[in-house]
Amino acid sequence: MNTKKSIIVTGHADFAKGFQNAIKILLGDVRQAYFLDVYDEFTPYKNELENLIYKLSAENDELFIFTDLANGSPFSISSSVAAGLSNVKVFGGSNLAMVIETITQILYSVDVINTDEILLVGRESVILFQEDALATILDE
Repeated sequence: MNTKKSIIVTGHADFAKGFQNAIKILLGDVRQAYFLDVYDEFTPYKNELENLIYKLSAENDELFIFTDLANGSPFSISSSVAAGLSNVKVFGGSNLAMVIETITQILYSVDVINTDEILLVGRESVILFQEDALATILDE
């Protein structure tokens, strides 16, 4: 069973644009990915994001939305729309590893994308550099 899936990356300033550029370098153009940033004009952004969510949720079996800050405006808008849509999942505090993992699963036609796995990838990709760990790695 091959289901249709898409993602939206949205956030403040150039958050989505930065992800778009990184994804293009790492994976090429991904037609299932949409990117939307909010700047000073909040109302047009809110309307555009809501319309995009409704459109993509109707066209896809699953829609994954990645926002910059949990409980920030992009997250709040996305969550309020997603509350009435069973096929939409919203992540707050997203990082590039989560988005790449999701896109990779979409590109490889994974039937069911496990949101717990996406969260785990995001958490495990955050590390703190420690010099003593570097010495161990270099010794190997």
